[in-house]
Amino acid sequence: ESSLIEKEGSRIFYKEKLLGLTRLALLPVDVSIAETAALLRSLYRLIENETILYDAKRAEWKLSEKGERRARTYLIKDLELPKPPLQWDRKWRIASFDVPERSRLLRDIFRRKLQSLGFAYIQRSMWVYPFPCEEEIRDLAHRLGLENDIVVAVAHSLSPSQRLLKRFKLPSPHKI
Repeated sequence: ESSLIEKEGSRIFYKEKLLGLTRLALLPVDVSIAETAALLRSLYRLIENETILYDAKRAEWKLSEKGERRARTYLIKDLELPKPPLQWDRKWRIASFDVPERSRLLRDIFRRKLQSLGFAYIQRSMWVYPFPCEEEIRDLAHRLGLENDIVVAVAHSLSPSQRLLKRFKLPSPHKI
């Protein structure tokens, strides 16, 4: 239940009854009542799902552990790999991971991001890419808090590689 209390200068004061507590919100005038209601519903969902928690001692809202995990997923959307060089250096970049079951969500996010970046799946928890990307994968692992669960390696050969050469449209080693 929310209601407009008063309009003063460039601010609008709203009263919101949330989880049995009455709170006041200070919002800019250009925010409509419908937008404010949507914002408050979103806030309520975050509280209900335990994504954010209220710290009464500090009188502030903060992300819960669940909220931090969720926030990390948004931090990886902008991560991209550098443009592939004109000539392949004939090295394979391998990302291998062993993420504990308790971090399944982060493991799935990591795997989906590798896939969206163009990595090829080679076997259980091992993905390969033919161009330099070691720093970006380490950065991805860091953003997700998985630095200790991921290994990035550079290999001069990979067997069987014909399928991968075809997948990445690379020349055969004997044709180079």
